Amino acid sequence: MDDRLTLGIVHIVEWLRADDAKTGWELFGEIEPIGIVSKPEVPVTFWRVSTRHEFVDLFQQFKQIFRDTGRMPVLHIETHGDANGIGVSDDERIDWPDLMEIFIPFNRLTRLNLVAILAACEGFWGVQMLQPARNAAAFRGLIGPNRKISAGEMSAACLAFYRTALGQMKGDAAINAMNDAVDSTKETFRTVSAETAFKVVFKNFLEKLGTPQAIEERLDRITTNVVARRRAEGLPDMFTKDVERLRKLTREKLSDHRGKFEEMRREFFYIDPFPENDKRFDIKFEDASRTEPRRRMTSRSAPPSPACPWRK
Repeated sequence: MDDRLTLGIVHIVEWLRADDAKTGWELFGEIEPIGIVSKPEVPVTFWRVSTRHEFVDLFQQFKQIFRDTGRMPVLHIETHGDANGIGVSDDERIDWPDLMEIFIPFNRLTRLNLVAILAACEGFWGVQMLQPARNAAAFRGLIGPNRKISAGEMSAACLAFYRTALGQMKGDAAINAMNDAVDSTKETFRTVSAETAFKVVFKNFLEKLGTPQAIEERLDRITTNVVARRRAEGLPDMFTKDVERLRKLTREKLSDHRGKFEEMRREFFYIDPFPENDKRFDIKFEDASRTEPRRRMTSRSAPPSPACPWRK
């Protein structure tokens, strides 16, 4: 099936130390001309920041550019990274949960079309932006290396990705070129989509809050809170039969995993404000709840959505 990749605009953000090679600027110099001659043309912008504050402020400009042009963005971040987050020092950095909160409003504005490339060592740690308690997609797709790699490897891989993506507009080919530029025998760069992210979030919910024991513990807390609130308000204690009825109805609601699935799916994919996302992200309860053997994620997982630059 078609794996056509639709790119609207590429934002390259360089957040590096003073003595680092200016890899973002070098990449911009290479791919801006390719974007100009692409059919259709794809603008490439370059932004250099040195502090967390400057980095965060960029997102207001990205949002305004999207409002003005409607071009679907690829956000390419050249920086340092580790298991905790990205940045250039202990003082000038952003942890993954905080970066998630920066991504979410931008992704929502694009109707869930934001693609992010984290050109940082171990950038795939960005999957930590999948916070089950924060039921909102932070990106349409995320690309990052799954290990520490050199600046030279990173540059070669990113250049191969954009040359292929802007030349062929094919997502699978671009990801393959990115990996082949480093090592054709290994998958150095991994990808995760919003669909995969949601499955991770929902399975986490089932494992931590959906077990019979967890449901009973939640039920006890809810019952205790209801009784305490009534007493605080000066209301008489509930009869035993009323408490049991409350527990029965609450248990039924907590055990309704299909209902919870649909509630989470609508929130995560912004379906209520953007009804078209209901069809774009038509994930079934069985798909998100089944236990599957662990397998390597590749760019060939599924074809891209026709309306966005990523795939399931």
